Amino acid sequence: MSAIPFDVVEQILAYLDEDDLQTLRASSLVCKSWIHPSQRLIFKKFDLNQHVYLSDRTKCTPPASVFTDSPHLAVYVRRVEIRVGRTSECDPLVAPLLRMFTSTRSLLF
Repeated sequence: MSAIPFDVVEQILAYLDEDDLQTLRASSLVCKSWIHPSQRLIFKKFDLNQHVYLSDRTKCTPPASVFTDSPHLAVYVRRVEIRVGRTSECDPLVAPLLRMFTSTRSLLF
């Protein structure tokens, strides 16, 4: 059985909703050739506040544990959203995280 060409895989994944992370995660498990195109869509947008702050805003989650454990994923981040004006014990964690996003094209405040 021959593999599906990479550009066809990307076209198939382009039909998926970028906000449907459950489906994108499932697509990354289809086969090895689907991992990177799926991850590119999963990590395309990164809301820093959602991932750094807990819901009670008093403690930090590991801000980049996914990016620390798998640094190759940071390259996929194209858009970063940050809410300005919040001060927190998490603030020292923001700069090192942003440095990892070398392919960012859009930074929203």
